[in-house]
Amino acid sequence: MISAVRSAKKAKTGGEGFTLLEILVAVTVLAVAFTGLFRLFGGTLHSITVSEKYARAAILSEQKMTEILFDQNFEPGAGGGTFANNPAFSWESGIQKYETPIGRIEAEEVETKDLEDVINTYRVEVSVSWDEGGKAKSLGLVTLKTLVEENVEAGWE
Repeated sequence: MISAVRSAKKAKTGGEGFTLLEILVAVTVLAVAFTGLFRLFGGTLHSITVSEKYARAAILSEQKMTEILFDQNFEPGAGGGTFANNPAFSWESGIQKYETPIGRIEAEEVETKDLEDVINTYRVEVSVSWDEGGKAKSLGLVTLKTLVEENVEAGWE
């Protein structure tokens, strides 16, 4: 008779359910899993932001390098400033004679004075910097530019 009453109660309530302890354990497991996923997602977003800034710095430094290389008044020296479109980024540049003999003809090495021009090679550096969470970050480009320049020294005209 007692078993018949229990069977009637189970049928009336819809069967066995979860206990409060089982529900608490399930919620705790889900909370730990979601916490780990949110941390992973946050780290990914930070990596995307850092990558975007490096990509922007690469584009800006390439633009500034092109501007310097094609400048009609190309001459050794240094420069710097900020970008009008991206004020968070600043740039510095340097142009100096490249003293390695690649592509360089010195007047003393030439036996004939028929050569009217001298070939000079210059090292061009551009560095773009920005602030990333209180830390200074930078990206630099270096290239060489070879120019044929008129030699106006004595005996060369």
